[in-house]
Amino acid sequence: MPLPQVRVLFHVIIIFHLCLLSQLEPLTDGFHPTGAVANGVTPEEARQLRDEVREIFYHAFDGYMEHAFPFDEFRPLSCKGEDTLGSYALTLIDSLDTLALLGDRERFTASVEWIGKNIWFDIGMRIPSYDNQLLNIAEDLARRLLPAFDTPTGIPFGSVNL
Repeated sequence: MPLPQVRVLFHVIIIFHLCLLSQLEPLTDGFHPTGAVANGVTPEEARQLRDEVREIFYHAFDGYMEHAFPFDEFRPLSCKGEDTLGSYALTLIDSLDTLALLGDRERFTASVEWIGKNIWFDIGMRIPSYDNQLLNIAEDLARRLLPAFDTPTGIPFGSVNL
């Protein structure tokens, strides 16, 4: 896939992710037992697996925040950050749903506030910070991407001036 098409697809994915996250509220404690357990897994094993996942997530998230934030990605071998698709703090955006599921309201809220104040799609134009910051960012980006879909076939152009 040519690079311009990858960028349009990337922006569409960001819109989708931010729209979903705009409707998400962090869980109060990150764990709400439903009584459902996978076949062959006891409730105790499920709790242990949950705790291991939490530990692994925070190891990766804290490493990103300490060594790579606000770059898009964390390079673990060099312990440095790298911008791969436009300096959007992609790892932070991608971590929001997990922070919500873990019930980490403090980090979730701080991340949303940072995104609302620092992510923009035009040089020199900041996205304003509103109560529903993620939805506003997603709507702004969607509006800017609409011209890419105004084609005879409906297949978007490979690039669009945001």
